[in-house]
Amino acid sequence: MAHSNTPAGPHSSEHSSGDELAFDPDSPDLADPQVDPIGPAKAPRDVKPGDNPKAPAKPYDPLGDLKP
Repeated sequence: MAHSNTPAGPHSSEHSSGDELAFDPDSPDLADPQVDPIGPAKAPRDVKPGDNPKAPAKPYDPLGDLKP
């Protein structure tokens, strides 16, 4: 038995009825943070401005967040 690779969910054409404006499952909301951003990815910088990039890193302190 062969399985189809097409999605099993609803499509835009199945829900269209004239000029009705409703949810379109094939068109994600660009304001939604789960939608992939447009453009190339930008990696975060590990070195803050003014820091020496060649200086050794501080040792990890597991209780660092608890200290005043």
